[in-house]
Amino acid sequence: MKLSFGLLALVATSFGELQQFTPDQADWSTFYSKPIEAGNTDHSPDGIWWLNEWATWDGIPFNPREMSHSDFKNAICPKGDVLRGIREVFYAHNPFADVANPTKAEVDEWHRISINHLRALVNLTGPYWEVEKDTCMFARALWGQQRRFTTMWDTDYTGTTGSAYGPCQGSGNSHCGATFVPNAADQAPYLPQDHAACGTPGGAEGVSGAPKSNIPWSVKWVRAICQYIGAETFWGGHVGPFFRRPKFGFSFWDPDPSNNGNNAIFRGKWTGSIRPVPYPKDCVASWGEAPPCSATCGGGVRSRTYTIELSAVHDGTPCEALDGEVRTETCSANPCPEACSNLVSQFTLTDGCDAGTNTFRLGSCQSATWQLDIAGPVVLKIDYIPDEAWNRHKSDTTTFEVAGNSVTAENRVAGSLELPVPSGVHTVTVTGASGTSTKSLHMQTTSLQFCEPCEGSWSEYTTCSATCGGGVRSRTFTRISPPETLCEGTDGQVETEACGTAPCLEACTNLAPLFTRTSGCESGSGRFRIGRCTSATWQLDVAGPVTLLIDYIPDESGSRRQSDTTTFEVAGNSVTAENTVAGSLELPVPSGVHTVTVTGTSSTSTYHLHMQTTNVQFCDALGLRNHQSRHDADHRNSFHHSKVVPAIGVLGAMFVGIAVVVLKRHKLRSSDEEYLQMEEL
Repeated sequence: MKLSFGLLALVATSFGELQQFTPDQADWSTFYSKPIEAGNTDHSPDGIWWLNEWATWDGIPFNPREMSHSDFKNAICPKGDVLRGIREVFYAHNPFADVANPTKAEVDEWHRISINHLRALVNLTGPYWEVEKDTCMFARALWGQQRRFTTMWDTDYTGTTGSAYGPCQGSGNSHCGATFVPNAADQAPYLPQDHAACGTPGGAEGVSGAPKSNIPWSVKWVRAICQYIGAETFWGGHVGPFFRRPKFGFSFWDPDPSNNGNNAIFRGKWTGSIRPVPYPKDCVASWGEAPPCSATCGGGVRSRTYTIELSAVHDGTPCEALDGEVRTETCSANPCPEACSNLVSQFTLTDGCDAGTNTFRLGSCQSATWQLDIAGPVVLKIDYIPDEAWNRHKSDTTTFEVAGNSVTAENRVAGSLELPVPSGVHTVTVTGASGTSTKSLHMQTTSLQFCEPCEGSWSEYTTCSATCGGGVRSRTFTRISPPETLCEGTDGQVETEACGTAPCLEACTNLAPLFTRTSGCESGSGRFRIGRCTSATWQLDVAGPVTLLIDYIPDESGSRRQSDTTTFEVAGNSVTAENTVAGSLELPVPSGVHTVTVTGTSSTSTYHLHMQTTNVQFCDALGLRNHQSRHDADHRNSFHHSKVVPAIGVLGAMFVGIAVVVLKRHKLRSSDEEYLQMEEL
């Protein structure tokens, strides 16, 4: 039955009339045919051939604050396709009059019912918490899909390619189209008669490729929320709107209608004021350890950096500072011992012109000598400033010499000199010169002191923290002599300097164009999971030694007939993944043409391959670490800026290249409200 949204679309059921919210323009034809072609009898829970065990709910709500991440995930989603209690809820409502061919209105209503059931699992019940279908959210979800996957709007609505508004062709941004809304005239065919044009109020959007195109309607959306919860638990940015927003709209898009096992792209849109929930989550953060004080006496400083692991949400105790904030405090305020003693009384003029008692300016003579009698080795410390009365007849430099040691000062710049003096009676000679000529002395000192010599040294610099892109290295001063001696550093003082400033090379490259399948079973161009065979091989041709980087997640559909481990082997090197846990592997690959072999095993037996990768790349040796740093940094951004990479797949992801969202745990901003405003760009 085809209904026009120009007339208010109402569908009659045995329970009354249901309004259709998904526009007629949404093409669901493959979502009806593919599940049946895949072996399911209909769209009800009992019509799904691969789900034989359903988790029941005893009605006791779960408290996410009292549960670990994994415990909460297993409580709500024991399996990737199963929301706890969903089967009982389905048959309590019987939302589909014809389970083999449910209408759009019935599917829309089922999504409302099942979201409310999700909220009931954590005790969010009653009128205040019940979610409502919203006409504009359903329409905007579809417009976003059309903008993302077609060019139908691009001629009349220009913009920046890859932005939230679009256009989107050639962009890897899965949220491209998030803020796209056509004008009122172009909206009208998608909306009920006399419905006001849709705007862009504040809200949230989530995109996922987890709901496969051949999954029946009763559980299709469940894959999205279970994937979100598995990655983020209750307080994540993708999860929040399912529990806290009052209005929603869903859209499902089939990017490859000819492929029975491909990913259907789910786009969920939410609006309305965020509801506060009774499960506050306190800030998890700490100040880093403080480094040694910059001084051992006389007042120094030291700094600590605040690192936030998880910002407070749902009225939890807030963080006391911003992530990355540096707090500096004073330290070592105890007064320092007098380092040096004034030398005026130690000098006896023996030859040359009078230097004066206070300013120590030598004038109208070319040299002078002083007799110095000192017990124990010392350092003669000479501080000086430019001579204000200098002219061409006067010296450019002044040299101090004693006991065979000498230092020279430039008279026209300020500075400080240190001249070692051994124990005993010595003559200090001061000579002025310009080039090789002796000139009148016009050196103006501000201080003449003797100081005990320092016993201490700087360590070698540490290895730079980065080989490219900018890093730091440091060295530490170790002091042996007492603090009253003259040293260039205090004990434990740390100096840092920049290093590794050369720009980094691009670290990793997608392997899609480099692999050619030579044997092994067909994985399907969208499914990416290798099934019903025990091994597969691909031909790889690379120039220069590289590292094969493989990220993977647990295979949700594993069974006793499927492998526990997956081994990747190339050119005599191999690495093995445990299929039941998430992880990352690195496999060195020499230059040349090689065959990559992938084998599944359980103990010592060969079993069907069921390894699910999320990303496969090759990286140069320098770039691998840089890739990891950029990868971590990217995922600290709010999720509407998420990287989009091949996901929910097996090794086939290397040569197909469908893009869907990879869910990673994101650090929340200090404000949950701000974090969820992801489509207001």
